[in-house]
Amino acid sequence: MTYGEMRWKIFRYHYKSYLLYFICCGCMIAGFQVFAGIFMNSEFMNPEIVTSYISSDIYAPSAIAALLSLFFIPYSHGCFNRQLKKDYAVFLSLGLDARTLNRSMIGENALIAAASLAAGLAAGGLLSYGFYFYIIHVLHVDGLHMGFNPASYAVTAGWFILLYAGSIAWGAYADFRQTIAALLKESIRARKGMSSSKLIFLLGWVLEAAVIAYLFFWYDADHNNNLAVCFAIGTIGMLLIIFHFMAAVDFLKTRLPRFYYKNLFFFTDLAHRFGSTKKIIPLTAVLLGLAIFFQAWPFAAGQITKRDVEIMHPYQIAYPVIDGMNRISEQNLHELAEENHAKIIKDRQIDFLSFEGNSIFSAEKINQLFHKDYQVEEGTAVTVFQYPKEDGRAHRLLCRVNQAAGLQVAEGIAKTGRCFNGLFCCFQ
Repeated sequence: MTYGEMRWKIFRYHYKSYLLYFICCGCMIAGFQVFAGIFMNSEFMNPEIVTSYISSDIYAPSAIAALLSLFFIPYSHGCFNRQLKKDYAVFLSLGLDARTLNRSMIGENALIAAASLAAGLAAGGLLSYGFYFYIIHVLHVDGLHMGFNPASYAVTAGWFILLYAGSIAWGAYADFRQTIAALLKESIRARKGMSSSKLIFLLGWVLEAAVIAYLFFWYDADHNNNLAVCFAIGTIGMLLIIFHFMAAVDFLKTRLPRFYYKNLFFFTDLAHRFGSTKKIIPLTAVLLGLAIFFQAWPFAAGQITKRDVEIMHPYQIAYPVIDGMNRISEQNLHELAEENHAKIIKDRQIDFLSFEGNSIFSAEKINQLFHKDYQVEEGTAVTVFQYPKEDGRAHRLLCRVNQAAGLQVAEGIAKTGRCFNGLFCCFQ
């Protein structure tokens, strides 16, 4: 059997590992390409086209994608080659030259890297087109155009070529220095350093329980520094639990020996797998937490934004009618809304007085229209604005009532800003 035939048999035997390595790297490249395409799109980052509140949200995901790829590509490359080291040791034991085998490994890794890079760029381009199609044709964001952005492809390709080159070079250098015995023993190295402490394991759970109890019962949103402390303590507790998890298995072995020996194969396999992966479990947990956070953030931000929009802009169309002139019929209002892909939910009419750039309403009319019970004494006025004074920002009260009119100004805050738009005065 020739060397090529042996390599083909090894490929067929480990094809799942090859496929998994290819898919993981391709997905990583595709995700990075999507963020790079958005980040380097001058139209999307133009605040006159897309509000900076939305476009600025691309900075953090782009940075995290770059950091994740900086870790993920070398790690996945190392895991992939580690599975094949026994086969490489067999080739060396059969008399194959180490340099020849090393060149073969480099060529194989380079081929997979090139294929995953091409597939990732293609998939990232398709995802980018899907993203722009959605925001242009579904969200109706004007000013954006779908097109080929060569700069984003160049940045993505250059970044991952550097990562692949560094990973392959380092892996080849490390493998070239290893002996046949070291390669054959690679799979049992994980058994070392598996001792755990029950006391430290329990301490980790105590820290986690303390953090959870504090967040549920004593956390105050006004003390954000405490949240950072809780995060640090929770991380320490998680690390203690992970690194001393085998203490739980030892507890079962001593306290419940019948159950332990009944499932001996399971616990033995668990100990081996945990020992070989416990160094990467904390980072995996952090990355999983970040993924969950960024998946949940759009939904939470969407609800917060919707609430703020309703408070700050309870209605989007308002027009004055003076002495019955310029009145728009209800039918014309609905037709106008439909032409702009909108829908009129409520149509309200109220008398008001325009006074020095401010709208003055009758408290009685406000109570009738919005089913409120605002009590305003006769001869007084309440200046109402939609922003709470305690939001950390400086506010300037714009409404000024003419003292000659015999009105005394009483400042107040509308607890439900959805009723009104802008600054106004209520009076009787």
